[in-house]
Amino acid sequence: MDTVYVEFYDYKAIPHLARPVLNKVTDCAETLRWLSQELDNRLGEIMRAGHRNIQAYNAAGGLMPYIVVVIDRLKDLTCGNDNEVVSNLSRLTALARAAGIHLVAATNRADDSAVPPSLLLPGRIAFKTRFCQDSIFLIQDTQACKLQNRGDYLVFRHNRTFTVAHCDYLFDEDKAKIIRKIGTIS
Repeated sequence: MDTVYVEFYDYKAIPHLARPVLNKVTDCAETLRWLSQELDNRLGEIMRAGHRNIQAYNAAGGLMPYIVVVIDRLKDLTCGNDNEVVSNLSRLTALARAAGIHLVAATNRADDSAVPPSLLLPGRIAFKTRFCQDSIFLIQDTQACKLQNRGDYLVFRHNRTFTVAHCDYLFDEDKAKIIRKIGTIS
């Protein structure tokens, strides 16, 4: 989900996408509605088979694929939209992991308008923040405002621990090679 039309443009050719890269907020809202229904369907199937989660279901011979949803500019979906979008996101953040649905959401704003308190995020990544209050909002600690601005980031887990990590910058040429390689994997 890329409401600014430029961040995920290069990924549209990947053949493994269950949905195309979405740019319109209305399309994103419809997909979140579908995901909420898919969550119910998957949990029902997993429970009927007598399992607690997708891992146990698939280990017992089930063939349920994982779904990864990547959202850029979360605030575009949560701010100024109807409550259904936030409600569906809240359900997904609370229940979807057991059904094999994973959300990766990015925001450039660390406040309640971008990340509503109803979203139960089990893990968070924080790059360097400009202000300590942004760091506290993201990871309940001031450590993110003390990071170097060279790829360092913090991984915050649901048990309130965090780890310092580092990522490399990915140039457009490298990204294109990776996308081509992914396109050849069946």
